[in-house]
Amino acid sequence: MNIMTLNLISSRVNYHFFPSGHFEAQWSGCMENAHGFEEWRTGLAELKQRIQNSGHTADAIGVRLVHGGSAFRNPWLVTAETEKELQALSAEAPLHIPATIELIRAIRKTYCNIPLFLFFETSFFADMPERECHYALDVKSLGMPNLRRYGYHGLFHEAACAMAGNHAYEQGFHFPERCLSICLENRPEIVAVDGIQPVMVSSGTTPLEGLPGQTTAGELDAGIVLKLVRKKKWGPEQINHALTMESGLSGIAGRPVRLDEVLESDDPSLRLARDVFRHRLLSACGSGIAVLGGLDAIIFSGRYAPSAHCLGPWLQERLKRAYQGTNELVIHEYTLSHGIDRILADQIRWLPLPKS
Repeated sequence: MNIMTLNLISSRVNYHFFPSGHFEAQWSGCMENAHGFEEWRTGLAELKQRIQNSGHTADAIGVRLVHGGSAFRNPWLVTAETEKELQALSAEAPLHIPATIELIRAIRKTYCNIPLFLFFETSFFADMPERECHYALDVKSLGMPNLRRYGYHGLFHEAACAMAGNHAYEQGFHFPERCLSICLENRPEIVAVDGIQPVMVSSGTTPLEGLPGQTTAGELDAGIVLKLVRKKKWGPEQINHALTMESGLSGIAGRPVRLDEVLESDDPSLRLARDVFRHRLLSACGSGIAVLGGLDAIIFSGRYAPSAHCLGPWLQERLKRAYQGTNELVIHEYTLSHGIDRILADQIRWLPLPKS
């Protein structure tokens, strides 16, 4: 089966093509600065022609989407009703959903009879315990009943936990029931997983909450936002830009930095950024372990997963100290090296295709 994956990021669509029998993408590229149906349709038509010129046709298409709310809990086969179902989520993600709908229209118009599947980052978290989802707010009186905590790297976490379970089985270990899944992306995230059920997540209603990212502040006293309004006279756009584009590890370092650079470099100017990140990560791990009632495995994923070679040993040593220094404690460690495109392609291979 020939598979094409698409990843919508702002006005950019990354694409990867996996010919039948290939587990790594043979063609990859990006449609940049494309806005709306017509521009995406033009770019998709050019991509379709390129694939045909190589002697292939796409048998299935998968699209990675950020937000699916509580409605989209599994990979979703697009039908004529999907647009209405997505439209119902517009209030929850007003910047994301309209662009998603336009992209889906363009794909269906260009690839008329090819099965199109949607994969939502939030699906993995749809059944989290209510105690974890809810904020201490009266959401009904605020008129925001869907205001709740979501995770934002569910596809990585789900694939990483499945990989850890398979490896444990192959190595003769028991299935790791209590896992800390750490996704090392630009906006990193940690999830406590009990079996296959997420029970704690560091992210919130938006990816801004939680661990500090490359440019995102992470966990923040809400009073700071009020101070920015009063002292700086800033509006929502200025505050959003400062907290999402000029903060985080780069804000601490005083220059643009990557997460892997912070974790692996010996540069003294990055020491504080590294210490802050590791401290926040350790604190989040402690919360996750408390919720799980113990720990069997730590699993790393994301584009900076290779940095686990230096972060993993440091984290294990600190966590074992918390277990009264026992050296007998065994915490298995796994790293998922696949990118999001490979994760989508692997999932599609297991899905039943509709009969034409």
